[in-house]
Amino acid sequence: MKDQNFPEEIRRELINWQKREDYYEHKIQPRLTEFSPEVENIVYNEKDTIEYTLEHQKLMGALQRALSELSDKERKIIEDNFFFEGKKPTQTQLAKSEGITSQVYGRKLKRILQKLKALIETYINSP
Repeated sequence: MKDQNFPEEIRRELINWQKREDYYEHKIQPRLTEFSPEVENIVYNEKDTIEYTLEHQKLMGALQRALSELSDKERKIIEDNFFFEGKKPTQTQLAKSEGITSQVYGRKLKRILQKLKALIETYINSP
């Protein structure tokens, strides 16, 4: 930094900035890793804002409305893929349980997800 021709004021600011970065890297950052992930999420989680909560509630409401628009077969495919207990079944296993090939099952799932996305966007943008 001494080799460059910065004005004195900028050079001092750069030095101060470097000191702050060093302090953070050597003093603060190591202490952050002492917290358990749960405590870190509570202390440092920016998601705990009113705006985030309201947006999350709106999104969840839109998702519930969109899911209610699906047929029973479509809802079952979504539930089997995203709301399972234990180990997630493979697409091949899910296709077999439906009596169709994995490729056909994949195309059905993709169409259903596109439909859900469109419905959610509609409900999010409606009052």
